[in-house]
Formats: sequence, structure tokens, C-alpha cells
Amino acid sequence: MVTINLTLFINLALFLIFIWAMNVFIFKPLLELTDRRESKIANDQKSAIHLTNQAEDLERQYFSDIAAIHREASHTLVRAHRSAQEAHMARLDEVKIKYHRELAEIRAQVKKTIASERASHPELAAELVDIMAERIELERNSV
Repeated sequence: MVTINLTLFINLALFLIFIWAMNVFIFKPLLELTDRRESKIANDQKSAIHLTNQAEDLERQYFSDIAAIHREASHTLVRAHRSAQEAHMARLDEVKIKYHRELAEIRAQVKKTIASERASHPELAAELVDIMAERIELERNSV
């Protein structure tokens, strides 16, 4: 049987004071700390997702810019190569023109020299004609 006396009420009062003290000094601060921690974790996760999206956007932009730079560099290189080829061909044409001009001058000088030598040695012309005729005759006979 249970006896109700003053000790029971004192123990009950001490228990309620203990529960109230535990609630005020331990449970509420602990729950508030847990709530703040969960809130901070949720905010950090949102922030991390946002920063990850920003990083992915920047990475896409970076690769896009790199591709554009490579395309532009390739076009610049092709243009420079084409320009160098055109300059080379123009220089080659100049050299060809100069060569043909010099060749024409040399041929003209050779013709003048041959004409002057023929004029100064008319007796050799007959001998040369005879030698050439013999060679032509030999070539006809050998064929």
C-alpha cells in the first residue's frame, strides 16, 4: 500500500523543479542549437548548390571562350599563311620578270657578239656551213 505523506510531495516538487531546470538549462538550449545547426546546414547546402551552378556556368563560358580563341587563332594563322604565300608568289613573279629581262638582254648581246664575230671572220662562215652540212648528211644516213 502507498502511503501519502509530506515526503512524497517534496519528492514530487523536487522532481518538477529538476524537470523545469533540465528544460530551461539543457533541453531548450540543446534544441535551439540543433535547430540553428539544421538551419545552417540547409543554408549551406543551398549556397553550395548555387555556387556549384555558378562554377558550372563559368566552366561552360571558359570552354566556350577557349574554343572561340582557338577558332580565331586558326583563322589568323590561315590568313597569315595565305598572305605569306601571296607575298612569296609576288616576289617570285618579280624574279621571273627580272630573269626574263636579263635573259633577253644576254641573248641580244650574244646575237650582237655573234654578228660582230661573223662580220670580223667571214672566211669561217663557209667552213661552218660545210661542217654543218656534213653533220646533217651523217645524221640522215644514220637514221
